[in-house]
Amino acid sequence: MSALLLRGARLDGANEDVDLLIGDSGRIERIASGIAADVRTIDLKGRLVVPGLIDAHQHLDKTRTLRAVKNPQGTLEGAIAEFARYAATMSAADILPRAERTLAACLERGTVAIRSHANVDPEARLRGVEALLELRSRWRDRLRLQVAPFLTGGATRAGAPAREWLEEAMRLGGDVVSANPTHAERPAELRFTRAAGG
Repeated sequence: MSALLLRGARLDGANEDVDLLIGDSGRIERIASGIAADVRTIDLKGRLVVPGLIDAHQHLDKTRTLRAVKNPQGTLEGAIAEFARYAATMSAADILPRAERTLAACLERGTVAIRSHANVDPEARLRGVEALLELRSRWRDRLRLQVAPFLTGGATRAGAPAREWLEEAMRLGGDVVSANPTHAERPAELRFTRAAGG
């Protein structure tokens, strides 16, 4: 990224418009009135400048699957069942371009950080997690992607293998654990403990 001067920006709570000098790193280096710099300049004409948006709940492994995953019942249970069928054949090569298109759309609209769940279950295993970890690396200079391995209801009924999958997802680089305890056989008994050394 090359340096950029945003002239005449309105900041929330400020009494007057200011200039923002953004350095080569993409970070704001200076906020003041009348900044002189020999860099590309955009006159904002008093438009409001706000921090980037944060999306705390995405499912990038499922994004853009509407045409492939039918839900004739139109219910949550129907959607879960149909995606499980689709996930059994889903590959990282399938996930990556779909998820990348969604990341690009989010960034274009001002989103700078996303937490995305990725199914971990008998159908998807770790394919979604692996794909999102690759995207996190590819996009690290443009957007912060936090990968949350998501133990689905189907996984919570799988017993010991589910724990192994989840521990492997975290070992690969997952950021936080997520789960759907309401779809477990015994929701009140679903417990997670951090893997040793994790």
